[in-house]
Amino acid sequence: MKKRSRTLICILTALLAVAMLLMTSCGKGSDSGIDRDNASSGYYGDKASGTEEASPAPGLLDTPDGDGTQKLIRTCTVEAETRDFDAASASLNERISRFDGYVESQKSSGSSYGASKSSRLLTVTVRIPADKFGDFVTGLGDIMNVTSAASNVENVTETYYDAEARLATLKAERESLQKMMASLDNAKQYDFWLTLQKRLSETEQDIASLEARLRSYDNRVAYSTVTLTMREVIEFTPTETPTFAARISKAFTSSWESFAEFWQDFAVFFVSALPTLCVIAVIAVTVIIIVVASAKKRKNKN
Repeated sequence: MKKRSRTLICILTALLAVAMLLMTSCGKGSDSGIDRDNASSGYYGDKASGTEEASPAPGLLDTPDGDGTQKLIRTCTVEAETRDFDAASASLNERISRFDGYVESQKSSGSSYGASKSSRLLTVTVRIPADKFGDFVTGLGDIMNVTSAASNVENVTETYYDAEARLATLKAERESLQKMMASLDNAKQYDFWLTLQKRLSETEQDIASLEARLRSYDNRVAYSTVTLTMREVIEFTPTETPTFAARISKAFTSSWESFAEFWQDFAVFFVSALPTLCVIAVIAVTVIIIVVASAKKRKNKN
């Protein structure tokens, strides 16, 4: 009997060892699967060839695509200050010309500190070629103290090409209407001719509207917009340093994010190991049933 019990214990130990081995290989397999997925999606880049093919998401100040298929409208709002208003204004105008841009609108107010207590304020809207937009904006800090800057990108690609397709359809319709009207006898089919004339007039209006919209898109895509507000000051606005409360808040947020990430990773591991855990449970229950049955047989014999 003792020999049979020892045999059962050996079998149980071997089965558990096999189950643990399966669980380990399962964990490695799932990890490698994640690596393969990330590699295939370009997350890590093409390290084998020595280049990184994975391109980051286009930034707000990046240059547009070279093929021109993407229709991106870039805008930027900048607030700045200067101690020498005249020199900064002159440098700004020189920079606009150097970047092949132009002033769309401009408004100034106030007078110099020497004449009154009020400061001068300049609000100007500048149009800059899209491929030079980023360099223009980032270089404004060389001629004035930039206190804030906010950029935005509007993707109008789908809207643009939908308008182009609609325009082509309307032009084909206009040509068809013109041919129909030319073939009619106005004296005999005057009412029908008037109906076609009305439809042709509506089509012409729709065509003009779409062409104007596409011209506007072309201009806004080709030339990005920078709205600059520059104020004359005696002293620059000091750079704010993080307060103690802000530092505490940032540390707490970082710690909480790490805690949440740990439990997310644990949940992923548990789900990936669940099939193996089920196998272990089945093996354990089977062995327990065998041991209990053997014990009952020994008891009955005794």
